[in-house]
Amino acid sequence: MKRYQLFLAYYTLAISAAIFAWSIFWGPKPQSFILAAIFIPVAIYFGLVFSGHSTQDFDQQEQNKIPLVILATLFISTISLLAYNLTNPTSADKLSALSSQIQSLRGDIASLNKPTADPNASTAAEIKKIKADLTNLKLAQSGSDLTSVLSADASSGIVTIKDSKNKTVNVYQDKSLSATISAKIEFGKTYPFIDKDPNWYLVLVSGKQGFVQSLLLKEVQN
Repeated sequence: MKRYQLFLAYYTLAISAAIFAWSIFWGPKPQSFILAAIFIPVAIYFGLVFSGHSTQDFDQQEQNKIPLVILATLFISTISLLAYNLTNPTSADKLSALSSQIQSLRGDIASLNKPTADPNASTAAEIKKIKADLTNLKLAQSGSDLTSVLSADASSGIVTIKDSKNKTVNVYQDKSLSATISAKIEFGKTYPFIDKDPNWYLVLVSGKQGFVQSLLLKEVQN
């Protein structure tokens, strides 16, 4: 019986030491410290009683209560562990919640990146309207016919790079290949133009205007 009691004492001390070490290095704070605090006094108690260092003399009736104390300790420890697991979400629950948040953020980002309208088409339409209004004013002053209005409307619109071999095309400040390059336009994107002649388009790029060779571009419908 003495060996059995010593085994329980050393086992309780070892488990308490392991839980205490886990609570310091790996366990979540402060819940792990509370769990360690539950076991350590029990381990000290059993260590003193079973090793014979307790000053209290136990009679046979008190010794018979030891298994009940052990069962009560195990019951309290089990209830504590269950309460801890119920009040704290598991790692799987945390990962699931985090995954849901990530999916929600991705949906929000996608909705923000979704264009509501073609800005180039809107810009080209505004340019046409402005040029038509200016032409109408000139017509009212000079008494000309409607031909100039149609011409003005035809000199603005939207263009894009014609050939996919040209990933980018230079935009010049003047109608000359030796002029300063002010910007570049990219294949697959559309750009509004506000004027044109047989050789050049006057396009708008990032709020600036410049000239692009007409042979490299094609007009697209708004």
